[in-house]
Amino acid sequence: RKYGAKNEFARQKAKKGKELKRDMETIMMANQARVVGNASTAQKMRSLPSWLTTNTSRGASGANGSSSAAATDGTQRNFSESLLRSLIVTTITNANELPTMLMAGPANRANLSSQLSGNATKFYELKDGQLNASISVYRSDYGPLKLVMNRFQRERDMWLLNPDYLSIRTLEPMQYQDLAVTGLSQKGQMWSNFTVGVLNEAAHGVLADLNTAVL
Repeated sequence: RKYGAKNEFARQKAKKGKELKRDMETIMMANQARVVGNASTAQKMRSLPSWLTTNTSRGASGANGSSSAAATDGTQRNFSESLLRSLIVTTITNANELPTMLMAGPANRANLSSQLSGNATKFYELKDGQLNASISVYRSDYGPLKLVMNRFQRERDMWLLNPDYLSIRTLEPMQYQDLAVTGLSQKGQMWSNFTVGVLNEAAHGVLADLNTAVL
């Protein structure tokens, strides 16, 4: 028992639940190959980077993943609007509809605001001593893209995503179970069994092998 916490064990359970959710999102965006698993080897999901093969833009020597292998990282390059526009054209051609979300890590999310110019001059609104230097929506020739930051994904990847064709497939939902008490130690375990469901890999795109510094 600690001052300020009615039940320290319950507080730790809540913290570990949040930690597990962060781990789940991180592994879904990690570059991991599928492992079927057996009695002595833990199974692993086929994460999103190893799924995409149709709409991909990679650096030199980079290669797409497969059902049995992770994607191969290539030579890194700076983000540019021309790279993004080329990926948008490829995706709209193959998917027949534009994804609604463009997701990047913290550094390249900042680069989206600084490097995207579109076909007009950017105007920064100065109001009440506040400078607005962020772009939240990119309107392409094919529709708007919401720009989203994700600190749990790989910084070198930038994703064009259509949420209608992504899901989380759950075999065992997040759950908790008490374990045997040892002396004065109270223990428990928390787990979930899930995978990422890519309903149509051609509905998404990846701009891979980006440099991870703010431009």
